[in-house]
Amino acid sequence: MLPEWFLNNIIKKRGRKMRVDDVLKICPVCNRAWEYMNNKSYKKGVIWYETDAIPKIGKKKMVCKDCQ
Repeated sequence: MLPEWFLNNIIKKRGRKMRVDDVLKICPVCNRAWEYMNNKSYKKGVIWYETDAIPKIGKKKMVCKDCQ
């Protein structure tokens, strides 16, 4: 069993700061999932995922740049 200080200080502070459902969006036109990425860390401004690769339940619906 891990000590309490290890659980509170190490494990809980790692990982994503945001929920995936809050970051990913679904385009109602092309049905692809997409998200904005930080331009400093990544060369792309937007990342698209394949159609039906990510479940659509709980994601915000917003038209992507390609479909605008």
